[in-house]
Amino acid sequence: MDVVVNLPEIKIDFKGNEYIDKFDNYKILIRKILKDYYPRRIYVMANDCEIVLNDGDRVKSTFINWENEVYINIYKNGNIFNVPVSMPIGESIKRVPDKWVNLKIVGYTGPATLNNIPIQLDENMEIPPAKYELITPYEKVNFDTTESENNYTLSLIKEVVEKEIKMENIYAIFELESGISILGEKRSIWIPKNGDKILDVENVDFISPYGMLDKKHGIQYHGKPIFLYEYNYTVYIITSYGEILTVGLRNIIRDMERSPASIKVKNNIIEITTFGGKMYSIDLKTGGLYYKGITSKIMYNINLNTSGVFEIKDKKVIIKNNAIKIIKIKEKTYNK
Repeated sequence: MDVVVNLPEIKIDFKGNEYIDKFDNYKILIRKILKDYYPRRIYVMANDCEIVLNDGDRVKSTFINWENEVYINIYKNGNIFNVPVSMPIGESIKRVPDKWVNLKIVGYTGPATLNNIPIQLDENMEIPPAKYELITPYEKVNFDTTESENNYTLSLIKEVVEKEIKMENIYAIFELESGISILGEKRSIWIPKNGDKILDVENVDFISPYGMLDKKHGIQYHGKPIFLYEYNYTVYIITSYGEILTVGLRNIIRDMERSPASIKVKNNIIEITTFGGKMYSIDLKTGGLYYKGITSKIMYNINLNTSGVFEIKDKKVIIKNNAIKIIKIKEKTYNK
């Protein structure tokens, strides 16, 4: 350690690092240097659990560097919790966590995430006191057990299945104004948002209360629907071949001659650019279809969703892995 005093300053060179302060503060400066170089260590002991180290090993105790608050991963009953640990000055041994809270789950049990860490929810669990964000397949819930004595009850949406539908292959899902359209290779389903009967028809490309697309009957078209938009009792449909069709109040049939590359809706206008560079627009208020010219700037933005979660009235529609599940949503309360 090299010390140079040049009043009113003091400069200390220690282990290649230079520290400068007022001479009157030299004691504080020296303490800071020693603290930086020799960090205080705390011996942490697991309280009825295991401590998860950075390399994934689980131990019953370990040393950590002292800070005002650190986060430590602990493991218990197959679950990992990331818990805040306060280190009051003067302590050299700390038990983690300070205590466990008995958590009673009413409703859903199963896979979830707790503070972004995967967890398996059971009817009765022990968790550290902390603030939590819980995400289940059906909802996101924030709750706080830091002030709980020993017990906390959490009421969740329970999986009350009203209907399950298994499809061979879902290639696109569209949420429209009055319903959810689910398109499969050999089947089309429409789930109304007003609670009416579900429409489920095989060997059609699209079904809705306004009409359907069936290559064997009615309008002749090519390809599959890759864009749907509902406006004023009409569903506007654009196919993979670049054809514009409608079912419902208005009637439009137009071939854009090339597949669509970009489709966007803005201010009641559907704007379309094809891979041939042609631009079209559909005025939803008037139903007019207009050719807008040619562009050399082509950007692809068509992405088809094959899964999702949708709310309709007192129900949720969960679509995943080519399966549709409709569950009830119930009111619930949270009790400490």
